[in-house]
Amino acid sequence: MAASLDGRIVVDGWPDSVAADVRREYDELHASFGAEGWMCGRITMEPFAKRVRTDAELAKEYQGTAPRPDFRAEGDFASFAFAMDARGRLAWDSNEIGGDHVVAIVSERVSDEYLAFLRERSVSYILAGKRDVHLSLALERIGERFGVRTLMLEGGGRINGDLTPTRTR
Repeated sequence: MAASLDGRIVVDGWPDSVAADVRREYDELHASFGAEGWMCGRITMEPFAKRVRTDAELAKEYQGTAPRPDFRAEGDFASFAFAMDARGRLAWDSNEIGGDHVVAIVSERVSDEYLAFLRERSVSYILAGKRDVHLSLALERIGERFGVRTLMLEGGGRINGDLTPTRTR
């Protein structure tokens, strides 16, 4: 993640030449880790999804008690983009970002309709947590379901804080 000296992580307003240099360094560093996937929070992922679901759509939550399975779309994927999205706000237009397969990490409260929406678009998903995403469970399932052992955390601020080793829930 790139940050200015004042701790801001949004590059809006940075001079174009500085933003381009930061982006180049960022991409080189990312490539050097050889990660099988990268992860961002919902707000960071919104521009990639292209649309967010309405409050009315979000209000339709799962009322059942039966566990529902995770979903892995068909295909042979070399790399993954994991989107933390507890409520299922992101309305994905595509199942890939720059060649990386999109996997939504959602809570169990998302509706069956939303899960069907993801399956129709071949967006994989992991259900991890009752009302919020349980990060350690999500990471465990990322390894189990997708074979990812090296994962880049690419922001935003909330998910960075949630994955800090000293943070407890």
